[in-house]
Amino acid sequence: MKIVFIFLFVMFAMPDSTEATDTGTVQIQVDNLQNKKGQLGVLIFKAKSGYPDQHEEAYRSIFTPINDQKPIITIKDLPYGDYTITIMHDENNNGVFDKTIFSVPKEGYGVSNNPEPRTFGPPQFEEGMIKILNELTTIKIKLRYHD
Repeated sequence: MKIVFIFLFVMFAMPDSTEATDTGTVQIQVDNLQNKKGQLGVLIFKAKSGYPDQHEEAYRSIFTPINDQKPIITIKDLPYGDYTITIMHDENNNGVFDKTIFSVPKEGYGVSNNPEPRTFGPPQFEEGMIKILNELTTIKIKLRYHD
């Protein structure tokens, strides 16, 4: 009888693993913002499709006004997993990552992990991949501008 009681006590006293949090919050500290014009577009990708600037294909797409020279963007309820995050400084508020006819960015941009810029094209998807495995993950993304 004592063994049954101890077993039942342990079973009910232990937390239920299904109640464990499986989503986290990401705080993005944006560095090197040239001005406070326009808005910031944040695109979160789980796969290469649409990376780096197709907000329609992103897992999550957020546009936020710029209120500070060193903004912090908070994204809640991201399921644990691997993501690549891109940020664009949409200075003209048109919701598009503007580029020249040669695909050179006209506006500031940044990628998680801050990979070095490539001669032609954006950093590889895998270079920007981060893991969300905690309730709070803080990252810095440095914006780059081609003047």
